[in-house]
Amino acid sequence: MEKPDPKQKTVWLIDAAIICAIIACFFMLPLGGVFSFVGLLAIAILVFIIFVILFLISYVAIDYYYRAYMYELAGDRILIKKGIIIKKSVSIPYGRIQNVDIVRGPIQRIFGVATLRFETAGASGQYARTEGVIPGIVNPEEISERVMKKVIGIKKDREGIGAPAQKEGDELLSEILSEIKGLRKDLKK
Repeated sequence: MEKPDPKQKTVWLIDAAIICAIIACFFMLPLGGVFSFVGLLAIAILVFIIFVILFLISYVAIDYYYRAYMYELAGDRILIKKGIIIKKSVSIPYGRIQNVDIVRGPIQRIFGVATLRFETAGASGQYARTEGVIPGIVNPEEISERVMKKVIGIKKDREGIGAPAQKEGDELLSEILSEIKGLRKDLKK
């Protein structure tokens, strides 16, 4: 199984740093007008300490999450394993995949990675979720194309494209009936 590119871990850390900074600043807002400059300095130091604590917790969680995230483009399906506390394994047969989305946020674009999202049959409607997500892909177009070739190949096989034309329903049923009658005769002997 493969892991996301290590640059994705950096992307997650930058995202976490931004979120931790916003959360830490919210602690300062209600107290901003109450204290003098020295009090504000103490609050700023407290906010910085909160930021550092939140970021360290995020760093450890992201490190474990990155280590646990694995994927494989197997012969007939995509396998994704992830999770720290709750382990999750996702198996997506190529035949169920409807679309592959390539998502690049601003920080991912800076680091040259993308996220692949696999939309599957049956997951539709307003509240549909993407069934499979693989972050930290350096060559997303290549992988997306490879997956879609497998999807199209499976769908062609299902629809019988390229296979001899199927017989009409009545003709096929009468052939099946005659085969069953022949088998019945053989079994009675």
